[in-house]
Amino acid sequence: MASTETAILQSDSKEKIKLLLKLAKELGIKSKVLSVSEAEEYYLSSAIEEGMKTGDASRDDVMKALKR
Repeated sequence: MASTETAILQSDSKEKIKLLLKLAKELGIKSKVLSVSEAEEYYLSSAIEEGMKTGDASRDDVMKALKR
């Protein structure tokens, strides 16, 4: 199986995201819009993973990941 690359893009502009999704489709790149809960889960798991690597994750970092 060939290796895959993944990118997560975030924008306040729905139109720009639609444009990027259209471009991805034209280029034959699979894309998916994440729900709010899916995005939160991703950011939380990233914060946990980073904390595991560095040995620390501040409370602020975790709360930002949870957006609370």
